[in-house]
Amino acid sequence: MKVSIQSVAMLLSSTATATSAFFVVPPHAQPQRTQSQRRRAQQQIQQQQQRKNILESPSISTRLNLNIDGKTIDGGMEKFKPNNNYLLLKNTGTVDATEGGLLLTGKAKNKKTQGLVISVGPGRTDDETGTYYPMPVDVDDTVLYAKSTGMDITIDKEKHLIIMDSDILAQYKAGGPIDSIDNAEMIRDNVLVEIPEAKSDNEASPSGILLAKSSTTEKRPSIGTVVKVGPGKPATNGEMMPMEVEVGDMIKFRDFAGTTVEIGKKEYSVVRMMDILAKY
Repeated sequence: MKVSIQSVAMLLSSTATATSAFFVVPPHAQPQRTQSQRRRAQQQIQQQQQRKNILESPSISTRLNLNIDGKTIDGGMEKFKPNNNYLLLKNTGTVDATEGGLLLTGKAKNKKTQGLVISVGPGRTDDETGTYYPMPVDVDDTVLYAKSTGMDITIDKEKHLIIMDSDILAQYKAGGPIDSIDNAEMIRDNVLVEIPEAKSDNEASPSGILLAKSSTTEKRPSIGTVVKVGPGKPATNGEMMPMEVEVGDMIKFRDFAGTTVEIGKKEYSVVRMMDILAKY
């Protein structure tokens, strides 16, 4: 019996098709997310939903009457607007659960310094030169800001915050994902730096007692790799001064000059260009 090469090829092809049609990846072979990854995904969904609820709720800018610090303001936000280079924020960084999954309530909730921009001022004009400096963020952007800054204000029984544009460390543009390193942007002369991880969180005292890292006198690292770079700081004539570092540079900056921020479950330092001592 003669078998042609064509027949063998057709037989092999049909066998491969039949095999692939009935091949199923067993459940244990499918990639599984860790418990930490699942918790992180839940927190991101929670923050996204929180931001969505704020955006979809009746905007304070459209209300005719507002209760601000216990006083009713007729005309709403038409009469209450941030001045100069100030902006109004609604905090969106509340975390309701710990890393171990423990639910937090009341004052125990961890509030990140992250907020949704509700309203912005017109910008600042230099007193001496008359140069105008526009605001670096827009309404509906999400910003990370420095701790212990600004002034708390209650609007319709909800906590808000008024800060200056110079208090902003980073921003997420409206419409994009928040808490994402890809969508994070630096403003002015801010630089985002990835700090090398410490070798150990604890160290032993002379008597052998383990000391927490926060209990030691060790300074925080002041070197790292540049991850994001702002557009630059405007000069007195309004022109943008160029940045002297770029993504990928290793830098040395002043001790204690960096401000820690958390993006995508990872800590970075935000450093101003004037505090960077050297690059290599």
